[in-house]
Amino acid sequence: MQAEKERGAIIMEATFVFPIMLIVILLMLVLGNAYYQKCRIDAIIAKQTISGAAYCADPQLMGIEGGSIPNANNVTVYPYRAFSGSGATEMKRALGKVTERVNEQMDKLSTGLFLDMRPKDANIKIDYSNMVLTAAFSIEASYSIQLPVRMLFMEDWYVLKMNTRLEMPVGSATELIRNTDMAEDYMERYGVGEGYGKAKDKIIKAIQKVHDWLS
Repeated sequence: MQAEKERGAIIMEATFVFPIMLIVILLMLVLGNAYYQKCRIDAIIAKQTISGAAYCADPQLMGIEGGSIPNANNVTVYPYRAFSGSGATEMKRALGKVTERVNEQMDKLSTGLFLDMRPKDANIKIDYSNMVLTAAFSIEASYSIQLPVRMLFMEDWYVLKMNTRLEMPVGSATELIRNTDMAEDYMERYGVGEGYGKAKDKIIKAIQKVHDWLS
């Protein structure tokens, strides 16, 4: 009699526990697949952001990748190219190439473990920000992933809204030196160099006082 009661208790426990465990495992697989898709997109954005920053820093890199060897006759890197017409054209080429690569690689993404979990409604924003002395190249991707899960009283499948953004500094030492020299020339021409020097000295003294106080 006691054995029959124990068997009945086990059956009742299994009736409640097994469905719950099954649902938890399925949810883990679904969310894991969604996170896997996000990681793949993050990798694409990271790789292309680095490439875009490299293209902006050295416009000849695209030609080198295409098999063109630069020489003294076809060098197109000019001083202050970020402000000139040729520089704007080079930046547009870099933005266009990176945009094409991002869209191409995102279109090739598979659905993963479940059907219809490919990222959809992708909105790609690629930008080159020139701040005279420094510059940055950024890519932002907004997209959605449809989960094969439908909440209670919902007619549509649950959709995750995701966003990925990465920004890389554009490191061009020669361009930084030129831009710095240009800024100094403007400051000397318009008589703001002396005021800048005094402000800089005050800031340095203030920082030194704080350092001494903390020490």
